[in-house]
Amino acid sequence: MSRSLVTTLTLAYVRAALVVVLVLAVGLAVTEVIEFSQRARFTAPAAREEARTLLMSQLRAGRTLRESAQYTADHLKRPSFFLVVASGPQFTTVFEDRPKAGLRRALGNVLLTLIDAEGGVPRGEVVQGSVPGAVFAINVNAYRLVDEIAATYLGLLPFVLLALVIGYTFARAVAGRALRPVLGVTRALSDFAEGDFTPIRSSERTFDEVRALNAAYNAAAAQAQKMLDDREVAAENVRTFISDASHELKTPLTIIMGYIGAIAEGVVTNREDESRVLAKTLAECRHMRDTIGKLISLARLDREPVDAAPVDVVALTREAAETMKTLAPELHVQVPGGSPTLAFGNAAELREALICVIDNAVKYAPNSPIDVHVTKSGDIVVIEVADAGPGMGPQDREHAFERFRRGEANTEIEGSGLGLAIAKRAAERANGRIALSSELGRGTTVKFYLASVN
Repeated sequence: MSRSLVTTLTLAYVRAALVVVLVLAVGLAVTEVIEFSQRARFTAPAAREEARTLLMSQLRAGRTLRESAQYTADHLKRPSFFLVVASGPQFTTVFEDRPKAGLRRALGNVLLTLIDAEGGVPRGEVVQGSVPGAVFAINVNAYRLVDEIAATYLGLLPFVLLALVIGYTFARAVAGRALRPVLGVTRALSDFAEGDFTPIRSSERTFDEVRALNAAYNAAAAQAQKMLDDREVAAENVRTFISDASHELKTPLTIIMGYIGAIAEGVVTNREDESRVLAKTLAECRHMRDTIGKLISLARLDREPVDAAPVDVVALTREAAETMKTLAPELHVQVPGGSPTLAFGNAAELREALICVIDNAVKYAPNSPIDVHVTKSGDIVVIEVADAGPGMGPQDREHAFERFRRGEANTEIEGSGLGLAIAKRAAERANGRIALSSELGRGTTVKFYLASVN
């Protein structure tokens, strides 16, 4: 059968309270036993003499031994003791002032054992005495002690019950208050399952454990919200990507189909026009090939896990520059000498990114000197590609790293608008960043900032 946590904690508090009550009850009984035993120890000799006196007076008055014993038991001024009287050669018990049987006698015998173990009443002649024709003995009246303890418990029982009721009510209130934040988290998790990632606020009076629980929930909610936002951004990027890619590929396909149709329909009749049409068709095919290749590169950078390692940036820059040297005779490379300059990243991805940036400089700043520098500042390695071309306006700078984004004044220049997007993604996968600065008429500078290994 299921139970609420509040009820479980409340019952646990009540059980703990019952254990405390039992311990106190046992302690109270032990205290009364000790006090009773000590009192009896000091009054035993006087009680023996009092019993002898009463017995002798009744025997002299002509009463029987049993009647005398009963009178003595009834009038003994020290009720902490009970009386036993025996007579005859075999000392047959004539009178015994204690219960014959039952729970009261059993409990009294247990207390007698405890009293004797504690030091009790002296034995032998101190508690024994004789009168003409009989002997008597007194012992601690543990049966009366049982009655006293029972009376004490009965007197305390209403207060104990009241205390348990108050304790139950208080424990339930405390448990409910302590678990209220947990119930709040439960409600928040239900909302979480329905897509509501509202964080939980912790008051200054919140317990540290509850504050930690709230913080864990808020962190999970924030992460879920971020993933949801990222997924939405990714979905929007995919929609934009498909739209832009279809547009970028549709245009050269339309041109190619038009040229081929013109040849097939006999519109192009002379050799010179045919060569010109074939050259333009080949150029559009190359443009499509480059666009598809860069789309594949971007898809790989977005999909594949990062495979990074220490890279010699100097050697990487020289290799990329040598690759582009035939297209840019004015390309100048300045790198530090001596030991390798290592940065963290993927060599192939960084090489492709650097070639994309240099290729942009070659396209958009023709016949302009292009300078490539590698510097190290503290824990950062900087690769800088600068040209002295026409530069970019504010609108183009703002959207320079977006996919399929091309300068408004350079639409006639062949390109896909994916080069800087590839460079940016490669830098990010190396835990670095890329920055662009440019002004109209003052050229463009692109910088890679990568984490140094040494």
